[in-house]
Amino acid sequence: MSEQNIRLDLFDRIDKPVNKGFVAILALLALAGAAAFVSMISGEDPSRGWIIFHVNFLVFTGISLGAIIFTAAAFLSKAGWHGPLRRFAEGFVFFLPVSYLFYWIIVLFGKDYIFPWIGSHDPLVEAKRGYLNMPFLTFRGGFGLLVLYVTSWAFVRTSLRPDLRKIKDRLTGFRKSMAERISAGWRGDEAEATALHRTRSRLAPSLVLIYVVVVTILSIDLVMSLAPTWFSTLFGAYFFMGAFLSGLAATAIATVLLTRRYGLDDVVTKSQYHDLGKLMFGFSVFWAYLFWSQFLVVWYGNLPLETQFIVVRKFPIWQNLSIAVFLCLFLIPFWGLITRFAKMTPATHMLFAVVISFGFFIERFDLVVPSLNPTPDAFPFGIGELLVTLGYLSIFLLCYIAFMRTFPIVPIVGLKRKAEHASGNA
Repeated sequence: MSEQNIRLDLFDRIDKPVNKGFVAILALLALAGAAAFVSMISGEDPSRGWIIFHVNFLVFTGISLGAIIFTAAAFLSKAGWHGPLRRFAEGFVFFLPVSYLFYWIIVLFGKDYIFPWIGSHDPLVEAKRGYLNMPFLTFRGGFGLLVLYVTSWAFVRTSLRPDLRKIKDRLTGFRKSMAERISAGWRGDEAEATALHRTRSRLAPSLVLIYVVVVTILSIDLVMSLAPTWFSTLFGAYFFMGAFLSGLAATAIATVLLTRRYGLDDVVTKSQYHDLGKLMFGFSVFWAYLFWSQFLVVWYGNLPLETQFIVVRKFPIWQNLSIAVFLCLFLIPFWGLITRFAKMTPATHMLFAVVISFGFFIERFDLVVPSLNPTPDAFPFGIGELLVTLGYLSIFLLCYIAFMRTFPIVPIVGLKRKAEHASGNA
């Protein structure tokens, strides 16, 4: 590995403390969210607390997994342009242990408020009892997520190992011990480069396949089963591809903010923004394709068991929310990101990434809440739901900051200079 492709100067640039005031605000919001959640589940209507907790679990878990799968897919497709961006996406891996804890909180303590098929005597539900039972659901979800999360960390670890080997002598305390643990047994630069590439070549396809299987199962268990007599064979693909798009949008937001924060314009070029913007545009269109494919079959068949999911969301209290989902996830990104300027300009690039991210929050909300509470007296989103959501977001950001403060947020080994990028893209 040539010395010119080892950017130790980048480490000095990015190794800056995060604003303590910002971290304190996030910590306070996380505590406020936790207090609001406890207050809601202890009050007169515990279901609202559990439902918004469940919605946010789906949102932030999907973002984290989607971002990591982006790096695996980019590696498999030999997309060299993603090199400077991959660590921005890998940083979401630190939320996965928290996500795993939250999964167990839902299935152990919130199951009676989340899964309406528990205790149901509907003949259609009874016919699915071999699959829809809590012991089996808990096992398959807990085991599947564990395998997926461990594989995700193993894949990210292969990316971190060369960097930590080069900078471990500059670190102290916990960061140094982590660097030494991850880079232990170093066999020399050339041997390690070959071994790591071979390992990543095995892990990447495995990770993508595990993601598809596990997230499909989760979509059935944690979303489709909330309307237990409804079914869709396309829903798994719709759900995991949506999570992938949400991960792309979150990566785009992180890229813009951190590039500006650390002055990385010589590392992240307009070419990278353009390529990432094209991915967001393409998968936004693909999301609309899956949405339409699912809707068309349901509409054409016109069977009560299939149409019930859509009919509920046409009630006046939900209809505008459903329209907003379509606007945020397709119409606005389509017409916004169709130009090169919007993709390559950081401000507009981030604007449409924020729209997509917000769209996925209301999309997950629209998937979950109408199934559990189809005709509420008022729209079920108040101060309590807002605080729980902000608390979730704060925990999510604190996990990302923890990754930033533990590992280099951009790769140190393997990056070329801006001039080399330009010549490579010509």
